[in-house]
Amino acid sequence: MLRMKNDNRRYEIGKMLIKIVEYLITIALIGKILTEKVTMATTISVIITALIVLAIAFFTIPEKKEK
Repeated sequence: MLRMKNDNRRYEIGKMLIKIVEYLITIALIGKILTEKVTMATTISVIITALIVLAIAFFTIPEKKEK
């Protein structure tokens, strides 16, 4: 029972991290389109950060267990 409780928490944390990735990508793309202050280097660094957070989210979300 304790294992399942932790799996639910890990799943929720993984979903939260994926939302953060969505926000980072959105900020980078909209910032690049709407303003000149967001340079290509800034956009690339935000995308690399988003990929790192996505990898953490991928390993955080537990595998589905067949019942």
